[in-house]
Amino acid sequence: MLTYPLSLCTTRCSDLIAALPTFCTFAASSLIHQQHKNSARSVLDLHGSISNTPTKAVMALPRLVVFDLDACCWFPEMYMVRQGPPFAKTSDDACAASDGEAVKLLGCTRKVWETISNGDEWQDCRVAVASRCDEPEWARQLLKLFTIDDGRSFWQALDDGRLAEIYKGNKKTHLKALKEKTGVAFEDMLFFDDDQENIRHVSELGVVSVLTPEGVTQDAWEQGLRRFMEARLYQRRGGPGPGYGKTYAK
Repeated sequence: MLTYPLSLCTTRCSDLIAALPTFCTFAASSLIHQQHKNSARSVLDLHGSISNTPTKAVMALPRLVVFDLDACCWFPEMYMVRQGPPFAKTSDDACAASDGEAVKLLGCTRKVWETISNGDEWQDCRVAVASRCDEPEWARQLLKLFTIDDGRSFWQALDDGRLAEIYKGNKKTHLKALKEKTGVAFEDMLFFDDDQENIRHVSELGVVSVLTPEGVTQDAWEQGLRRFMEARLYQRRGGPGPGYGKTYAK
């Protein structure tokens, strides 16, 4: 049988005891992260239903979810559309310009807007738009054509367009205008955009911001919810947390 000097055993035990708090902190942090990841995933079932959604006591949800439009909610971008209006709806996820060119919703955009607008857990949350597209009137027309499951248009879901900020300029201006209109604090907002510069500017306000290079996909949506919940956790601990001056890319 192998034996060890008493001094060596004492040293090894001391090392283990000293390392225990760090290990416990790491384990607890990992568990919280996994719980948040599971909670975010359960909010939206891409195949059509909200399932296993945790209660508000478990999940921290934003009070305002703000979307860019071009290359985030739909594609092509307005400056790329050849002919423009009049637009006509051709399916739940597509509209056609006057020459037949299609403008299609990206990823699970429609499902996400439906979830925010009508989900039982989302009654305290609203959807908003912050866009600086080249053809604001074209964008407004499309928002009035795309619909969610209850038949309301995207425009109606935006409080009949009151929460649609569509104009040129730094997106800090858009978010500040939405804050003024809704009374929702920046730390209670969640923002999605495909432009890194917009993400940087808005995150400087303290808004949890998610880069969407492929549009509002399920992964981007889950990532946004996960980041928002992590930020809430840090706030409760007295720190600024994720989302403050940082950007999040898939």
